[in-house]
Amino acid sequence: MLLLLVNVASSLRRGRIAGSNPWDAGTLEWSVPSPPPPYNFAVIPRVASGHPLWEDQLKGSEQLSSIGEGLVLDHGRETIGTSPLDGDPDLILKMPEDSYAPLILTVASAAGFTGLLVHWWWLAAVSGLVAVLAMILWLWPERRLGQLAGAVDG
Repeated sequence: MLLLLVNVASSLRRGRIAGSNPWDAGTLEWSVPSPPPPYNFAVIPRVASGHPLWEDQLKGSEQLSSIGEGLVLDHGRETIGTSPLDGDPDLILKMPEDSYAPLILTVASAAGFTGLLVHWWWLAAVSGLVAVLAMILWLWPERRLGQLAGAVDG
């Protein structure tokens, strides 16, 4: 333990600062800066191999992955909708914002099951109604969450 503490202390005082990929790893998680931003990637990367960061270093392989070029999702909570057969990006979807509906659904479900266990039928019925209303509130489609950018050019 003493050797470990000495190593940590000496590294903190005169050690070199490690870069974003100190081991020259070939996987995608090492392409983001450290500490990583909350969104991970500003541009959704196109990955064509198991080691996209090594493609230019491997002999006989061509650069197929594209880490810095692709669709930019910079308008809040967005995700990509893909085609079901080949997974090509079709459109950009706006995702819903935070909601209290899942919390209300959880509390209502717990109260409903508790009511069933202790034979308080009125509590089970009221909780069931609140749970159904919370599910409707949570899953109701919002018009503003439709296709944000329309079809993606491919």
